[in-house]
Amino acid sequence: MLSSSPAPISLARNHRLDAWEVYDAGEISRLLASDTLRVIDFREIYSNFSDRLNFDFSHTLRALDKVALGLNGCEHSAVRRETTVHFRNRKVQAEEAFKSKLSKCVESSVVPDGRIDLVDALLMPPVMAMMSELSGVSSSLSDVPTISQIFDARMSLNRRKSIEYRLREIFDEASGRMTSEEATLAVAIFMVGADSILASMSVSLYHDLKKSLGRRLSEVDWSPAFPKTGVPYVDRIATEDMEVCGISISSGDRLRLRLDTFDAPYEGDTSGHFGFARHTCLGKALSISAWQALTEELSRIGKGYSNLEATQRRPDFLFNSLQSLEVTFHD
Repeated sequence: MLSSSPAPISLARNHRLDAWEVYDAGEISRLLASDTLRVIDFREIYSNFSDRLNFDFSHTLRALDKVALGLNGCEHSAVRRETTVHFRNRKVQAEEAFKSKLSKCVESSVVPDGRIDLVDALLMPPVMAMMSELSGVSSSLSDVPTISQIFDARMSLNRRKSIEYRLREIFDEASGRMTSEEATLAVAIFMVGADSILASMSVSLYHDLKKSLGRRLSEVDWSPAFPKTGVPYVDRIATEDMEVCGISISSGDRLRLRLDTFDAPYEGDTSGHFGFARHTCLGKALSISAWQALTEELSRIGKGYSNLEATQRRPDFLFNSLQSLEVTFHD
């Protein structure tokens, strides 16, 4: 008798996180579009930190006021509308900034023979250029923790403090160029977008290069959109009793929706990486455009490549991101 493969896990209890982890693509899609879940209010978390630890997290709290993915109800709708208008006004310039910097990076790092780190030499400069143009502010993506990691529930207090200090510097720099409202939205956009795009781009580039190892860059079977996501999950709180994957979930329970369920070799619609309905990522079109610009540039190059080595960014419990992606190019 032939043995059958075990059925894929749809829902699992993570006792360490005190959460339900959802792996079923259909259920994730349904839940992300549902009104029966709310997002986690990180402002409440950092307000509690401030009160309990007697430390001023005011710049973190200020930035969180304009992060739509951390807001519910009318607040979410208002900030999302404001961010949409901002994106509409700066998207074209951001795409051009990415492509311009990318061409220079390809010329200097990919065209010559030799060994390079693709994250540092090829990905980070154009992502920084794009996000700086889009938002109007900038912050290092090479120094961990980055400002995006304020959403990491497992981060130490000292790291949270270091992000608060960095945010203070960014706000101070922006104050002479923007209104207070403009600066807050700018910081929020950079905070949410920069790490997400860099992380997704790094793991996707590694995936496609590894899949086609032994070919030339011009022969790689490039994915049309990110085959891997750098944002492996989003957390939600149930606002009423419900059933998920046939299991009863109580109001107040935490659900971790595994967006990496949509990673290759998933054969369905990988747009689940970007969420659904009112919580669809506003940077979806820009992210896909940047990925396609990158792969189009690389597909024009007849170089061979070998000795592909990836190093995960640590410590990082929020993003699936590479610290380095080293490769040797040769004719």
